Amino acid sequence: MIARVTFHNAGKIYECDAGDLSLKPGDRVVVAADRGETLARVVCLGAHNGEGGQCPTRKVLRVAGPPDKKAAERNQPLEQKALGLCRSLVLDQDLPMKLLKAEMSLDGRQTTFYFSSEGRVDFRALVRDLAKRLRQRIEMRQVGVRDQAKLLGGVGPCGQNLCCASFLREFAPVSIKAAKKLDASLNPAKISGVCGKLMCCLNYQLEGDGSEKREKPCAAASEASSARNAAPAESSRAEERAARNRKGQPARPPMKKEKKKTLGEALDSESWNLP
Repeated sequence: MIARVTFHNAGKIYECDAGDLSLKPGDRVVVAADRGETLARVVCLGAHNGEGGQCPTRKVLRVAGPPDKKAAERNQPLEQKALGLCRSLVLDQDLPMKLLKAEMSLDGRQTTFYFSSEGRVDFRALVRDLAKRLRQRIEMRQVGVRDQAKLLGGVGPCGQNLCCASFLREFAPVSIKAAKKLDASLNPAKISGVCGKLMCCLNYQLEGDGSEKREKPCAAASEASSARNAAPAESSRAEERAARNRKGQPARPPMKKEKKKTLGEALDSESWNLP
């Protein structure tokens, strides 16, 4: 039997060989992963759909029991301590990297550090120092800006939790064409997420709209409405005079516009009483 599991909330789904274990979706299991024994959650069960008929390399060892859950809780403060130690070593060695998270295996034999950096980083000396102090196997994994936002979480411009940290399991490419089809603002500050890339929600908003532009009030109609609301004063006075003529009432004489005087004319028209 094949069990599809995930190691993180809204994380990627991996296929694991469950053997003869009796599992159901939602169970917590212990998986023999690349970074050692790790807790995972069963998403669904089924047959293998890999290419070439290859069996999954990961294997479900057992259903997570109370000792496994206690080990995971015990590792949390150790992970924070290891992360603090790694940060101090990064500062001492002046490495251009930003540490994000540390994960320790259940048996405490390996710790994986996630970091982000603009370029490649030579962290061989850092790994040696960490292995010497922690007495564990050390693994460093560099992630991009999107994975950085997924690991750290946060709140998006909409006020909700980040989509990548809530339900998006994999990142799909987002192009500026999606924003144009949705008639969204092309201001980078308004269509970019916390990671600095185009917001992932542009893709599934476009899918929900059937790849068509969302209906918006017609610009011509709005202009016509504003023109009607701001009708010229001359037309309203003409209608009033016509109504008075129909009722036999004298029409109101049209208002005369006073011509503005120039400075010379104003001085000539004024009388000056000099002592």
